[in-house]
Amino acid sequence: MKELRRFGVLLMPCALRPATWAPAIVYNLSMHRSVQSARLSLEDLVDLEMQLQVDRDRDSHDLRRRDAEIGQRIDAQRLVEKGDDRRLFLAWLKDVRTEADPHQPSPGRQVKLFLEIVGLVLAIFGLSLGFGAVMGWLRMDPTEPVNAVFFWSVIIGVQILLLGVWVVAILPASWLGVLPGAEAFQMLLRLVARALPLIVAWLATRISPEHRILLGRVRGTLQSWSWVYGKIRFWKLVGLTQVFAVAYNVGAILAFVGISYGNDPAFGWKSRLLTPEALHRIVQILSAPWSWAWPAAAPTLEHIHLTRYSSLDPRYREMFESRGGEVDAWVLWWPFLLACLVFYGLGPRLVTLLIAQWQSRRALARVKLDHGDFYKLKDRLTRPLVETQALKPELGEEPKASPPAQGAPITPQVRSPESRENVEPAWREPPTRQNISPVSETPAPTSKTETPQPVRSAPRVQRTVVRWAGVNLSRDDLAALVRKRLGVETADVHTVGDLQGKGDEMTLAALENDGEGEVLMVVESWEPPIADYVDFLRDLRHAVGRERMIVVLLYNRDAQGSPSPSRPQDVRVWRDQIAAMGDPWFCVEELVENAPQEADASM
Repeated sequence: MKELRRFGVLLMPCALRPATWAPAIVYNLSMHRSVQSARLSLEDLVDLEMQLQVDRDRDSHDLRRRDAEIGQRIDAQRLVEKGDDRRLFLAWLKDVRTEADPHQPSPGRQVKLFLEIVGLVLAIFGLSLGFGAVMGWLRMDPTEPVNAVFFWSVIIGVQILLLGVWVVAILPASWLGVLPGAEAFQMLLRLVARALPLIVAWLATRISPEHRILLGRVRGTLQSWSWVYGKIRFWKLVGLTQVFAVAYNVGAILAFVGISYGNDPAFGWKSRLLTPEALHRIVQILSAPWSWAWPAAAPTLEHIHLTRYSSLDPRYREMFESRGGEVDAWVLWWPFLLACLVFYGLGPRLVTLLIAQWQSRRALARVKLDHGDFYKLKDRLTRPLVETQALKPELGEEPKASPPAQGAPITPQVRSPESRENVEPAWREPPTRQNISPVSETPAPTSKTETPQPVRSAPRVQRTVVRWAGVNLSRDDLAALVRKRLGVETADVHTVGDLQGKGDEMTLAALENDGEGEVLMVVESWEPPIADYVDFLRDLRHAVGRERMIVVLLYNRDAQGSPSPSRPQDVRVWRDQIAAMGDPWFCVEELVENAPQEADASM
């Protein structure tokens, strides 16, 4: 067949073209490898999130010591001052990876391999399905031609319909107002997509309280990830579906071309309701994109008349056997159907796949590593490691192995991992809350001739503090605790949670679009997060905006009424409840931390 040979000639340069492109692709990848390594990949993102999840269950003091040492090695303070948080977290991840087993693939690597395997399986399945679908059409009853109208509707028309449904699902609702029923159809599609989370939430109300808390935390974590990384997940899913669609159309084209060479199929059309003139107008519209370059792929009205048949017409058998008086009359539809497979089948799917890959890279480039766990990590990386150490012995004096006399001065020091190996004190007093200096304050001089350097000299920023009505702290005491814990000054203090609710309304009105930076909310740790707390936190989120950090500080007091560390079970209850809310920009911290307990032998 002449058209088959012409199409084979057109395919040959396309098949050879990758060999021409390959050296250029390899060259570009090698030239830009250093640039790409500084970018955030999906593997890095998964490893970051998984490591943060593991660190949630790690001892807080060991975690603080590890990250403080890493922060000194990667010069975290300089990266923070430059505003390069992404490079800061990637450098931290690279350091943490050195402690992992090199023979065990990381979670990010496993996810990447899993997606590649899924894509390969979908490609093989799509290729097989497309090949089999077209082969079934072309190898039907050889005594009857293939109905071109029916073939086009099933193999190509269904794909166009599914592509239209996908476009309606992703377009903004404001764009669909001009299309009647499109907005309601989009709402229906999104309700179907939310059916699974609603079913999980319904099942959560019918299980034990312990499992309900765990399920709520998992569901909240997934919701928060969807909030932050929803676009990445969406475009990765779209990419996988388009891999299947592209493979399906490639298989269909291969079957259409290959079987046509060996089976010599005939194409026609039959319909009692469709006239040749109406079908010709439809064919003209469909073939408009290529009719100027490939006229043979646009059947004329004469061709349509020649290939019309009816199984009920007694002359049909004679027409088919004689091929209408022309040998090629029953293959006139072949170029048109092939062009439709390429232009309406493969083309849109290939473009959609490229858009999905581009949007995935774009979403990764735009993702902000600023939710609650990253907020804690940044604080640990930039907070110096404060330890207690006895004064150095005088020159020529032997170090004493016994503890110093009562009242001997103890000098707080900030020590790097390198100095820890070289300088070894003869005796170390067990750390207590009294002899550990706040991170943001300057230690008091230990003698008349020696003045230690300040631990942190960076200027303090101001943050708004929201205090629950039950927190019995004066403004000055609250500001001192906030300064000691976070190294920030207190700008305004708003009291909420009163019985009348007037403080809530005034606070929400004052905080609405009041600026940037995290909002600090101090609550009583011993009181569980009941509905009043949760409702106010939701209102607070609505007031301050979607992507603004809200830090919940847990306050506790001892029997004498002095501020003290919160109980671990209280902290766990609060964190589980906040995690179940599914808001990634909520963070739960203790207002007063436990003093680190370090063994003498380890120093």
